[in-house]
Amino acid sequence: MQREIGLVLIEDGCAVRHPNYAAGKVLGYRQGKSDGLIVGGCGMDMGFHVVYQLGAALWPDGFGCIGERCRSCDHSNGDRNYRPNVALTTAAKGGPPAYEHWHRDSGYALRQEWL
Repeated sequence: MQREIGLVLIEDGCAVRHPNYAAGKVLGYRQGKSDGLIVGGCGMDMGFHVVYQLGAALWPDGFGCIGERCRSCDHSNGDRNYRPNVALTTAAKGGPPAYEHWHRDSGYALRQEWL
């Protein structure tokens, strides 16, 4: 089974971009006749699946917590700390920066809703 799913970026209640071509290239999906992504599979929320895959592809090393609006699964699995991510000062000592609140599963970095 396959579906054609179109992605839309919304800012301030208005559709501002339709990143179907770019997302298709990143995820390896082809575009359909209506400019959406052709996604195969059944038995699950395929829109969520596409957005989850896109977040994982865009941020392969995870993402920093954004605070109260963070959708990371870490928060529903016991992490009640919603402090926004802040880079710590270890970079000043010559090492790579450390982060205060980092989520490893970046599939949840993007928010998904059906229109």
